[in-house]
Amino acid sequence: MLKELLSKPSVDIADISATLDALDEATLVNETRTLGLKEQGVLYKAAKGFRQWTLEDMVPSINPAGKLVFHAGKNTLPAFSHFQKRFARPTPESKELWGFNEHTFRFVTGPGYFLARDSDGEVLVDYNHVPPSTPAGWPKVHPNTGLNSLTYGKMIDTLRGVSRRVSIGHADRQGKSMGYFVLVRLGG
Repeated sequence: MLKELLSKPSVDIADISATLDALDEATLVNETRTLGLKEQGVLYKAAKGFRQWTLEDMVPSINPAGKLVFHAGKNTLPAFSHFQKRFARPTPESKELWGFNEHTFRFVTGPGYFLARDSDGEVLVDYNHVPPSTPAGWPKVHPNTGLNSLTYGKMIDTLRGVSRRVSIGHADRQGKSMGYFVLVRLGG
């Protein structure tokens, strides 16, 4: 269904948003995971300026500080394309989120820690900065250096809002496109 909406000659982002908002969580994750490089690129371009996307969309402020909010993801890499980004608000008044990636090969690439911040109606996920301490229950925080720098080093993701729980992202490493990914906020 989502692939069909993105394959039309003229993409109607408002229709896509409404369609996604009407889906239950399992169907929403399944639909977003059908998207390949072409569809994710179309969606990223169509989402530009469509809706404000903020830290509140990533981690609603009703969540207590430190509570992780999971986002199911699908990237455009040829392998290991399913993952989660996990975000938390370090304090109730914080102007940034702390987070890391969870995936099958975390033991090789590391969790890829990041800080996220609002930026002109989009959210930037910055791997150049990591949480200053390790929250309870998290893997030990360390900089994205060494082997995991091959995956996360010098990377900044830009997230744009598509629907109430879906965002589309673009990964950039020092001006070079590293691909797209789609996220679904889990749990409502």
